[in-house]
Amino acid sequence: MLEKKIARCNFSWNGPSPLTYPFLPLHIGEKVNVACSCDDWSYGSSLDNGNKFGIFPSNAVISFNESAPFISNEAVEIVKELTDILSEWWNTIKNTYCHQARMECQDEVLVYMEDLMVMRKKILSGNVPIEELREMRSELARKIDLGNQWLGLDLLIRDDMGRKIDNDTTSVVQVYRAHVDASSRILNDSKPNDIPGVIAFSLLVHALSATVDSRAECEFTLSLYDTAEKKFISENFVFYWSFSTGNLTNRNSKVLFTDLGSNEYPSSSSSAEAHRLLLCIRVARIAPIEQTSSTLKKYVDPGPSHLWPRQPYAAAVLDLSNVIGESHGSTEHIISLNRDDSLEQLIARASTTRTSNSVRAVGGEISAFGRAQLMISTEVLLGSLIQIKKIYPQIFSSNPPFELRRLSFADVISADDIRNDLYVTLLQGDLHGGKGSDKNIEVRITVVDAKGIVENSIVVITADGIRWSTTYQSLVFYHDDKPKWNESIKVQIPENIDQNIHLRMTFHHKKTSDKTKQEKGPFALSFVRIMEDATLIRDGLHELLIYKVETGRFDDSDTSYTRLPATRGELKASHSQLRPQTTTFIYCEKNFLTIETVTCSTTLTHSKSLLDILRWKQNRSNLKERLEEISRPKFLSVGEELVKFIANFCDALFEILDHYPDYDGLVFDDLVTLVQLVNEERYKNFRPVLDKYVENFHSTVAFLKLLPVLRERIENAEDTHERSLNTMKSLGTLIRLAVRSKLCSDRLGMMSNNFQLLISELLEAFIVFMQNKRVRMTCQNMALKHIPAVIPHLAYYGVYNNSDLTDFLARLMDHLGENISSRCRLNFLKDIVQTDYFIQEINRKKLLPKVIEKVVEELETSDFVHLQDVVCDQSKMEECISASADIMFYIIERLFCSTDPIHEQGSEDELYLIVWKSFRTIIQTTIVLINAKYSASVFCALTILVLSKLSAQMYKMYLESHATYIDKHDLLMELVHLFRDLINKSPFPCSWFQMILLQDRHGFLSMILKTMKFIMSTIVEHFHDDQFNAELWREYMLTMVTFCTQKALQLGSSVSERRLRLLSCQPDLRRIAVADLRSMWFRLSMAQKILFVPSMIGSYLRVALIDDDVVRETIIPIFFDMLQCEFHLSPLRSFSKFANETIMQLDCLVDEDCGGQKFKEQLHNIMMDMSRSDTDLVVEGCKFVALVDTLLQHLFEYREVRTNGYCIENGMDRTVELLKFYKLIGHDDLYINYVYKLYDLHMLSNNKIEAAFTLLKHAETLSIKCELPPALLDAHLNRQCGTQRQLKEALYNEAANLFDEKELWEESIGILKELTFQYEKNYEYEKLPSLLQRLAELYHKVSTQGRVACTYFFVGFYGLNFPSYLNNRQFIYRGNECEAIVSFRHRMLSTFPGAQLVNTMDECSHLSKHDNKFLQIFPVKPLFESCWEKKCSNRLIRWYFKNNRVQKFEFYKGEIRKGTKWTELEDNEIMRSWVIRRSVSIEEQLPNILRWSQITNFSDPIECSPLMEAVATMRKNNEEMEEMAHLVLSTPLESVVPLGGKIRGIVQAFVQGGIKNYKIFFSDRCGSILTSEEHGLVHQLRALIRNQVPILEFCLYVHASRDHQVNVQFHESLVASFYEYKANIEKQFGKVASQLPPGCSIHLSQQKGDERRASSFEIPSTPSVMSVFKRGGGGTKSGRTTTTRKSSGLKSDLKSAFENGIAKRISSSSDRSFDCNSNENSSTSRSTFDFTRFEHTLKSVSSSSLQITEDDATIKSVKPVERLTDTQTVPPPLPPRCTKRSLLVPQHLNTVSFPVETSHHNI
Repeated sequence: MLEKKIARCNFSWNGPSPLTYPFLPLHIGEKVNVACSCDDWSYGSSLDNGNKFGIFPSNAVISFNESAPFISNEAVEIVKELTDILSEWWNTIKNTYCHQARMECQDEVLVYMEDLMVMRKKILSGNVPIEELREMRSELARKIDLGNQWLGLDLLIRDDMGRKIDNDTTSVVQVYRAHVDASSRILNDSKPNDIPGVIAFSLLVHALSATVDSRAECEFTLSLYDTAEKKFISENFVFYWSFSTGNLTNRNSKVLFTDLGSNEYPSSSSSAEAHRLLLCIRVARIAPIEQTSSTLKKYVDPGPSHLWPRQPYAAAVLDLSNVIGESHGSTEHIISLNRDDSLEQLIARASTTRTSNSVRAVGGEISAFGRAQLMISTEVLLGSLIQIKKIYPQIFSSNPPFELRRLSFADVISADDIRNDLYVTLLQGDLHGGKGSDKNIEVRITVVDAKGIVENSIVVITADGIRWSTTYQSLVFYHDDKPKWNESIKVQIPENIDQNIHLRMTFHHKKTSDKTKQEKGPFALSFVRIMEDATLIRDGLHELLIYKVETGRFDDSDTSYTRLPATRGELKASHSQLRPQTTTFIYCEKNFLTIETVTCSTTLTHSKSLLDILRWKQNRSNLKERLEEISRPKFLSVGEELVKFIANFCDALFEILDHYPDYDGLVFDDLVTLVQLVNEERYKNFRPVLDKYVENFHSTVAFLKLLPVLRERIENAEDTHERSLNTMKSLGTLIRLAVRSKLCSDRLGMMSNNFQLLISELLEAFIVFMQNKRVRMTCQNMALKHIPAVIPHLAYYGVYNNSDLTDFLARLMDHLGENISSRCRLNFLKDIVQTDYFIQEINRKKLLPKVIEKVVEELETSDFVHLQDVVCDQSKMEECISASADIMFYIIERLFCSTDPIHEQGSEDELYLIVWKSFRTIIQTTIVLINAKYSASVFCALTILVLSKLSAQMYKMYLESHATYIDKHDLLMELVHLFRDLINKSPFPCSWFQMILLQDRHGFLSMILKTMKFIMSTIVEHFHDDQFNAELWREYMLTMVTFCTQKALQLGSSVSERRLRLLSCQPDLRRIAVADLRSMWFRLSMAQKILFVPSMIGSYLRVALIDDDVVRETIIPIFFDMLQCEFHLSPLRSFSKFANETIMQLDCLVDEDCGGQKFKEQLHNIMMDMSRSDTDLVVEGCKFVALVDTLLQHLFEYREVRTNGYCIENGMDRTVELLKFYKLIGHDDLYINYVYKLYDLHMLSNNKIEAAFTLLKHAETLSIKCELPPALLDAHLNRQCGTQRQLKEALYNEAANLFDEKELWEESIGILKELTFQYEKNYEYEKLPSLLQRLAELYHKVSTQGRVACTYFFVGFYGLNFPSYLNNRQFIYRGNECEAIVSFRHRMLSTFPGAQLVNTMDECSHLSKHDNKFLQIFPVKPLFESCWEKKCSNRLIRWYFKNNRVQKFEFYKGEIRKGTKWTELEDNEIMRSWVIRRSVSIEEQLPNILRWSQITNFSDPIECSPLMEAVATMRKNNEEMEEMAHLVLSTPLESVVPLGGKIRGIVQAFVQGGIKNYKIFFSDRCGSILTSEEHGLVHQLRALIRNQVPILEFCLYVHASRDHQVNVQFHESLVASFYEYKANIEKQFGKVASQLPPGCSIHLSQQKGDERRASSFEIPSTPSVMSVFKRGGGGTKSGRTTTTRKSSGLKSDLKSAFENGIAKRISSSSDRSFDCNSNENSSTSRSTFDFTRFEHTLKSVSSSSLQITEDDATIKSVKPVERLTDTQTVPPPLPPRCTKRSLLVPQHLNTVSFPVETSHHNI
């Protein structure tokens, strides 16, 4: 039996399983069915996937009771959606990270995922109530929608409850509107929260603790102050601090300041500065007044505590700007209380100081009395009070805060809010003089009426609760007769208010001690009347008069003072010359009291005008004046007075209407004022009150009064614009009142026949009014806006004749004047359509055709194109577009409901009427909107809606209504253009996938495909055979191609799982469309088909490249059909156009990431089979298929390199392969295209030499006389040249510049020579001077400047992880200048990550079969033709031929062999060392268009014996030594130190052994084992050894010529060693004669020749210069200033330093010449000298002495300059040598004659 359990933890098994059963992965919370258990393991399946079985640990699951936590179906649905969403999000994130390192909104998405998982877990617990679940669903929907947008996923449409909408049961209009609503919702949710549109909010303040340095109880008062209004805006909150406990008396000192609105919430920095709220904190000390004099400081009885005064103690102000604008959650503040400044001073200081970035508390840090602080917390709660209590129930659950009202009505007044509060602010008083001077004054405020003092009328809100008191006692300022209290008092106005009610303020003196312990009573009195003539006291400031009374004789019940003036204003108004006083109350003229009052009452009013109207029977005399005051615009500013008495006010007005016929207009205007007031946003809560009054309206004659006045207002609108405009805004309510009045009259059986006539006259007046051009446009538009609101009431219970009403509406549509804007016309039509009156069949028959006609008329006359650049016009036009579409939506949706066909109200004829009148206009409008800047989504949805209602029969009827051939043609062209534009320029965002591809038959794409089938049948029927129209057929094909290839229908790895599910639930629309496309193609004749070849090849290829086997199989045969058509119809029996276009299109399309190997295989198979089946095309067709197959292979490789882990070297390689391919097939356009792609890659990589060779490839294709081909002009590759000759010249110049920049001057010379030839040939002599001058400069550079050679490397690629075009391939790479093998290897390993280096020179082809990547890299040396040695003796010139245009390379490796005949002679290292040499040939010379070339041939390995290596080593040493000597001799600034080291390495060979190692080769024993060839090698070795002596002698001579640079002892030791070395050679090989001419010596002596030599190399003998040449330079390696170009240099054989303390640094011969611009601040100082003093003539040297190796090619010679001396001294030549190979006489001194032995003269 299966047991249901739930996973308590995650379980997965990643390692190999020892069992035959699979493991079942579990996720926490997943339900499983357990089939069986054994020990610690269980076997079962997942409930989510019943097909998945496996084993899992038994302790990973636990049993659960399904009945315990009941999970509703809604919860299950939410959990399933959450599971799918989380899975989709996680997969999307992983796929995104595969392509980029970070995604946008990454942190937000991950936070949302955590929230969703927490909610899912909470729902699964089963403890979520239904109501909370629904709220949770809305929150989940919001987060899911935002997350989908951030991740680029499809938009999910939902209903109001957050449930996903089912497309199958939803109409097109509903789906569209759901998408629009969802997009708007997401846009609002994604807006930054720092600028919210807050309508209402509250501020929660919690007093946590207080620190007060006082020995009496303290009273804290909190209130809000607005710096903009400069007054307190909230009630006071009071809490107390106890001295005995040192804490607050009530820990629950929490208060909620409510009724705060948008003015107080900062929507921007400017508004935050304008409306800054301050939290004012006032601390009062409750204690007896202390003695100030030290003599009086003795104990006195303080009296009863209830008589102790409230004395100011401290104050503080907290700026709430940042708290309100930025605070999230509760924030704590510690506020220092200031005892030095008053609250007024602190407020003034805070008001003038700008806000800072932090919350500021304006108070005092440490006063003279110690530290006083208050710690509070603040929290901003957004929303109305009802919303706050719903969102934050925890705040009001236990110990709720006290709610403090605003000292005025809120922004939005509630109709149910009942208030009757009077707020009095006691500002300041002046009591100087008389008994009031220097007294401690306390003001006591009481409410008094005719009966006496009103008990408990003062309200004080404290932390302990609301305290009702009879008297309010003010603060007492010590000895201040001009106190400033700034205290607000809340007075509750009694319900049964007395006309004589007033506020009485009595002034009392508080003494420091009072022996009687009883107060003596007030010494002065003021009062102010709360009510006067049934009106409330006005809001604002009041200056009260002060009357003195005799202390102790005032009676609280005495109100006789009320006969006196209360305020300064009353005193002035009385015009009395006498002083206002009695015997008891004496007026103090110099004293006054200032108060401010604010009344918040919903039952009483300030307005005298309103009160007189409500009591009109008692105020008949001024009734007209009062009615006029109400209707004046300024009365709207006190509208809160009027809305409180809506019912009473309306009753009074209609009573006046009955009694005073002359006041009809005035009453009418007052009604309009009331309606206008209620329509304002602030008083929206009073609209139900007015509606209720209208519903219960009982007047039977009101319509007889209202309708004539209304008609009069309409007829006189041009004269009374403002009055008429307000009337139009109130039109709906006025007609409702008239209709209710008529119905009331009917109920009472009274005659109301006049009603029909009055309404008819009114409607007729409207028609005239709409045509009147003199009436202002705003008034007419406003009337048209409100007329639809009248229709339901006039049609109510047949109040007005329906037929007449319908006729009125139809006539009104026809008689709308020019003043009416299009927007208002369409909105009027939309409002009409939305009424139930329109849906009634009898009314619809007249209105439907008229509405359709007017909509079409508006669309056809709208100029969408020319108005799109004006912002205001564009906004209006978009409203017109939306309104037009909405009208059609409502008509079709309400008459032909697709979701409920049974209840469709419209008929087939009405549907055809809609289609017949509007379909063409809708199509044309949609096309225009798509190509304009407007949003076309709404009209696209409308098009889908109309198409969904279009049946085949109706389509045929509509088509037949177009009688002519041209009309049908135009209609079809518009349709196919529309569909193509809708697909290419989709009006819907890509995330609206449910809108684009609805699952039912009403989907966007389904409707297009259905209509295209209709079009296909029409084309075949009307535009085929004799009436064939190629343009229409082409447009049809292009539209079908666009449909098939659109992105929305493609299935690939990037498509989301949700989209895949949607696509898999319905037939593949691509296959259906492709089948229709193929059907249409094969309906054509061969003559018709050829019209579409080659123009349609690219379009059909796009379809063939779709990743679907059925699509490819359907479409590929069309290509062979095209090929056949061209072949059979071509006179030459060829298909070249088809072939060229196919190749061109494939190149473009594959580059756009279309197609793959499956396409290549299917194309090859199908095309090859069809070619073989055609006897005429069996050869050429198969060749073409093979050609395309090769092309696709190259293109796919090129695309793979470009898109997947782009490697620029591989990109260049594949580009060259395509370049070669296109050159092979003769496709010049594509060839040039890839030439420039390669050029761009080289310039990007700074391969300027290769870039120059690439440009020459383009130049080779250009002729001298032809015009430029169009392809170059179209691709902008003509470089602003007009002819091929100009372009070729430009390419040559750019290539020459690139070669010159990279110092490959020989290539530049070749290019410029060709230009020279062309200029000479065409007699363009004016261009030759500059060109020849540049050639001269290049020649000079070649012959005088040394250059750095590039290194070459062998690179082999092995391994299956390499692409097929690299695996088992070997290349020669041209490295960078002076690039070492280590650097090159590192670069190659970085280029091919994951590759392993193979450290061997052996063949590694066996590695090509391994699943890895291996790189074989080692250096190679270029082999150049030896003929260049004979032609050129200048080493700088020969450098180019040694290192460039090389096609053969050599590499070798050493090998130790034992047991050979050489080791038998002598077993040492020399005899055991063999060298294996191999050479390779490459495909292209280097450098070329690539930095590498593939090896085409390997030579057989050549094994070099020790004897062969000895000959090679001797030849190399002789050549290097001779080269070095000539370099020192020809370059005065070249260091002589390396030459000395080279000589020493030979004549003093203490380490290597020198030529002693070769002695064995000349022994008789060796001669007996040598072959004939080896005997010849021995003779060569003997000659090389003998010839080394004169070379050494010449080197010593050169070394001695630098006597000022060499050490004497060091040189003499070299000379001595040379003589010894020479003696040994002569002893073994015979006498070697000296070759130095007479007078020349190798010694450093002061002979005459030496003097001549010294004079010819005259150098300033300053110490600095001598030190430079002796040390070989300063601190730099070469003894000269370091240059930007690096040099590897020659390897010196010196192993030790100079003797006798000479500097040990030795400069290499590759060091560059001295830089005359050296840094003067370097460590080694150098003197300035004249280079002209080093003049000497440089002669050419022998080729044998200038075979510069790879290492010494870095040498740069100094430009020779002329000497200032008259005589020239030249050095002696070397003696001729007798060798047959490379032993030539030096030619640098061939002008000097000297005797030479004939026996040695063998040249």
